[in-house]
Amino acid sequence: MHGDFFLGNVLCDGKGALTAVVDFSPLTLIGDPLIDLAGAYYFCRIYDFVNAADYRVLRRLIDQRYGEDCWQRIDLYYTFHSLRFNDCKLSDNHTYNWCLRRLREL
Repeated sequence: MHGDFFLGNVLCDGKGALTAVVDFSPLTLIGDPLIDLAGAYYFCRIYDFVNAADYRVLRRLIDQRYGEDCWQRIDLYYTFHSLRFNDCKLSDNHTYNWCLRRLREL
């Protein structure tokens, strides 16, 4: 478990293959691995370079590995991440707006 798994915390080789996950924190020690899936799936929405087809592929992979029932917990973790990172208005306006969008959906 990583806790804030997003593209900025992964390292890839020249061919794009994942080689490492970095940025260790207390969340890496215990917990539900679905919190990382929530971050991987929803953090990409902060930026514009991930398209709908990318989300469909990722969702299909998550469904295959964890089953469709996992989405209730993943969506709960999406809300958790939104609450956890919503204090970044000045330092990271993209993430702040992402948090607000989720919290307004509730």
